[in-house]
Amino acid sequence: MKVIEEVRKENFKRVTYIALCFTMILTAYMSAQNLIAQIYKQLGYDHLGQMCLFTAYTFLGLTNSVTSHFKSKITIKFGLVAGCIAYVTFILAGTFTTYCNKYTSGTGLCSTTFIYLLNILSCAFCGFGAAFLWICQAIYVDSCCDDKTRGSYNGTFWSIMQSSLLISSGLATFVLGNTDQFTYYIVLSLFGIVAITLFCFVKPSVPYPQKAEQTQTAIASNETLKEALQRFFTTLRNTKYYFLFISMFVSGITIGFFANFLSTTVGKTLNTTDVNELNQSLGYALTALAFGEILAGLTLGRLADKHNHVNLLNATIVVSELALMVTLLAFIFQSFKFAVLCGFLWGFGDTAIQTMMNAVIGSMFGGNVELFSAYRFIQSFGVMFASILAIFTSTHAPLFYLACLAAALTFLHALFFQYMGKIQPKTSKEQLLADEKKFMIEMKNI
Repeated sequence: MKVIEEVRKENFKRVTYIALCFTMILTAYMSAQNLIAQIYKQLGYDHLGQMCLFTAYTFLGLTNSVTSHFKSKITIKFGLVAGCIAYVTFILAGTFTTYCNKYTSGTGLCSTTFIYLLNILSCAFCGFGAAFLWICQAIYVDSCCDDKTRGSYNGTFWSIMQSSLLISSGLATFVLGNTDQFTYYIVLSLFGIVAITLFCFVKPSVPYPQKAEQTQTAIASNETLKEALQRFFTTLRNTKYYFLFISMFVSGITIGFFANFLSTTVGKTLNTTDVNELNQSLGYALTALAFGEILAGLTLGRLADKHNHVNLLNATIVVSELALMVTLLAFIFQSFKFAVLCGFLWGFGDTAIQTMMNAVIGSMFGGNVELFSAYRFIQSFGVMFASILAIFTSTHAPLFYLACLAAALTFLHALFFQYMGKIQPKTSKEQLLADEKKFMIEMKNI
């Protein structure tokens, strides 16, 4: 027992370290992502910000269909470092864009055509690299957990990592409120460079003695890409996972909302056209969002080790629905206080649902690598759905945008209840693992 406690302590240190690595890169990336629609619009690039998000999450989704295949050919550390570099590429494209706006006349390499091309290509590369970054993160953190620590360790990771939003919102409030967009991107680039350095020193997890057998898909070294795709889409067709897939899509809608629409919500509650004042106010809303993210990680992780995971996952969808209701109130009453509150609720819902999905995959399905890949695959489509709506409706018909999201969440929640009923009777973890092993054997025989 003493040996297990020592392993838990060592692995907790590793979870904390990798969470700090993610804090550094996401301080840069999430700040750029959450403000890209607002900043690029201020620079006169219309819907380039939303197009960037759509491109990044499109490639993130497509790449995740084969990440488990290529993951077997690289190390965890390589995947983390390469993914971090991809994120920094996205940030550097923003740095170049803001540089051109500040110092040139928009000709040559700073022409509008080249700026659009550069940003779209960098976002495509970012999405490709992010797929490997996140599957390596999921596998690494899960390998640091056992059955008694999976919820708390995942919650710890997400609460520490989401503090990046608190730091980035502070940067947005101070830097954008007192300087300009180019200076802001320079600061973000520095955070990215530090993150790459930190990822180079990630240590392997310490294996637990006599740890329960995991039910991850065994990936043959000679597996072809076609076989990998077949295995992945076989997983997507298994109705046992549908309640989880629905949650993944809701998670994507949540991210897509605050990345594309939170700035619009804040702007509608302010009677000002001053760019600095708007950016500062948005910084306050993002600070509230960050506090929500951190609080969810601290609370949901601990609850997950003591309560039914599926019921808690259901509760996280309710939080997203509540956040949408408060957003609607912010529009109706043009209240900045409601806008800040909706930021907090969207943040709480984001980390809550992501913490619970990782806990469910790890505890109920043995850390299945295919499910970790499906997680980002389906989540990216949720982000794309919210982004497409934002491109065509958020500027001229924001209430229609909210109505579409409300209809989508209601429909998805109804489906969640339907498929949750299929999994709930099997509350025995042994039964779930037995079913999972049977399914894996069936897939190997395809």
